[in-house]
Formats: sequence, C-alpha cells, structure tokens
Amino acid sequence: MANQTNQSADSIFTTTDFSLFKLVKKLLQKLNPREREILIRRFGLNDPKKQTLEQIGSSYGLTRERVRQIEAVGLKKLQALRDMEKQLILLRDTLDDLLADNGGLMDKEYLESSFLALSHEGLKESQRPIYRNNFDFLVSKVLVDDFDPVTSDLFNDAVKLKYQAIDHLEKLAQELVEQVRQTRRLFLLEDLIKLSFELDVFKDNADKLVSANKFDLASALAGYENFQDSQLINKYKPIYSVLRATRHLEENKFGVWGEADLPEIRPRTIADKIYLVLKNANQPLHFREITERINQIFTDKLANPATVHNELILDSRYVLVGRGVYALKESGYQAGKAVDIVTRILRQARHPLTKEEITKKVLEQRLLKPTTINLILSNKQLFQKLPDGTYTLKE
Repeated sequence: MANQTNQSADSIFTTTDFSLFKLVKKLLQKLNPREREILIRRFGLNDPKKQTLEQIGSSYGLTRERVRQIEAVGLKKLQALRDMEKQLILLRDTLDDLLADNGGLMDKEYLESSFLALSHEGLKESQRPIYRNNFDFLVSKVLVDDFDPVTSDLFNDAVKLKYQAIDHLEKLAQELVEQVRQTRRLFLLEDLIKLSFELDVFKDNADKLVSANKFDLASALAGYENFQDSQLINKYKPIYSVLRATRHLEENKFGVWGEADLPEIRPRTIADKIYLVLKNANQPLHFREITERINQIFTDKLANPATVHNELILDSRYVLVGRGVYALKESGYQAGKAVDIVTRILRQARHPLTKEEITKKVLEQRLLKPTTINLILSNKQLFQKLPDGTYTLKE
C-alpha cells in the first residue's frame, strides 16, 4: 500500500475515483469519430494488438500517408489538453513524483507496473496488455512534451524527467554491468545493490541515488513482482530502477540477477529450464514434477514429460537418484549403483564409519530408504562389521 504520510495531497494514489481507461475514453471524446477510431486502432486502446498504418488505411480506403496525417492531427488536439484537463494534469504531476522518487529514470514497463500497483486500479490479468497500451499512449503520445524517451544501447525503452541529467545513472549502469561481467557470477538483488556502494559513481552521487521514499513502492508491487527486501528497494529505488532499465542485466524467474544473455537468466531451451528448476528446488525431483514446474514458471511454450525425461537421461549434469527422480550432479549427488556409493564412501573415509554416518552420507547422494542401506551393509563379501558396531570394507 502506498505510504500515505509521504504522498502529496494531489497525487492520484490518494484518490479513489481515478481510472486510466476512463481518462483515455474522456480524452478521445474530444476528437471526431474518424480521428478517434484511428487512434484506438493504431495504439491498441481497445485491443492488445496495434494496427499498422496500412491495415487502417485499407479499411478506410485511405493511403498510409493520409492515415498518418489524421493520426497526427488527433494527437495534436489531445496534447493541447495537457494543461486544461484536470485528470491529465493530475496524471502528469503524479508521474513526475514517481519518476523523481526513482532517480528520474524508469523502464517503461516498470513505470507502468509501479503506477498500476500504487493507483490500486483493479484489473483482470487479461486487461493488462490493453492497460499497458493505454498507459504508454498517454505517456509517450499525449504527454510527449513532459517526459523524454531514453533509447540507447545501454538502456531498454525508458523515460526520464524532462531536462533531467542522467550522466550519473548511465555511469552507474555501465560500471555495474562491467563488475558483473568481470565476476562472471549471479547475484541476489541485495548483493547487486551493495556492490554499487563500492563504485566511485555511487560515492560521488550518493545523495542522488538514495530515494526520498515518497512512495512505498516495494510493498505496493508485492502483488505484481517478486520482492524479497522491500526496505532495501525503497531506500535505493534509483539504483533498482537503473537495474530494471539496464539492457545488459536482467532478473530471472527466481529472483537472481546476471547478464541478460546467460541461459541461467534468460533460458532458451528445455535443457536450460530443467537446470533452473532443479537448481532453484535445491532437492531431487521426479521428472513429472520438473515438467509441471517448468509449465507453471515458463509460459512461453509447454514442456512435455517425455521430452523432459529424455533430456535428463542424456544430460551428464543430472543423476538418477530414485525411480524417475533426478538431481544435479553439482549438488553432490553421484551416479552408480547404491552398493557402489556405499563402497566409495567407506573408501574415501579411510576409517570405519557408524551405520548412521554411512546412511547420512548416502542420503546426500541418493534417495534410498534406510532399510536398503542396512541390506547393503549386510553383504559380508563386501563389508565388515567391527566389534564396536562400525563398518569398513572387507579386506
């Protein structure tokens, strides 16, 4: 929930009657029917899919250039309302405050999700794409003179405050990307923010990189995003906003950050997804459970249990530790028969072990019932039980 004590009285987030959809609809009523229909179709205001100039022109019997001209006239009329329409002024001022609280720059998608969360405008999930189109229409087309677009090799599609200098934010992004590349590892958000404290750009601009904390953004976004440390994010919203906007860094589905092109961050194949699911589970899983988790987390393409099982069999990174159950080899699980594992444990120990010690070590590598381990140890041709109850290999 937004922090009411820190919010200005004229913020949209303190009102209960604001609706982005209603505002767009009200603005469009200022246009003639053809202008209104062309803008609706061109920018996907009633449908997630935006139409091209050619598509719109063909339905009206107009040239591409004529449609563009009508679009431009309609937008100019709406832009002229920026200082006349009360709700539009309120939106502009609220976005100003939100951007300022995040250091002056935000990725468009993050700005939209933050605004939606703080405004508490209840939406069905199916409405989100259309809401996003309406929001982008207002920010990028109607309030075009109030916010500057940021497009570069460094940042994703983002916006910044008008006349806002972002040199320090660009430098922060560049140095964080370089540090992540040099370490060649993955980070939790907390570790990335703490890493920024060590950079010269943070020391030189600490006052600009600590949020005024006007909005309790992390708590508001809890229903939309995966936040683990809301206090840290609220205090250093400008740093988090830079991370969200940076093109070369990304957060995966499990809250881990790294270079955007890494398979651990942006998995492209079924093999990448299997690895991430098992890594995050931190325990062995049946191949059907792995399949279910992949389909719950990664919705781009459904995984098939037979395909997942086949990948697990063929990939040397995984170990069969039970009937249909697989684990990551890097987690300490070993391939081979259970009797071979017990033999290996006793050989590596180089001294007798109790049944409890053997059982513990075996269960760290394979999923077996204790009774199965007892049965293995009863093989007198391979193992010897000493008078003190410990076990060693048969000479």
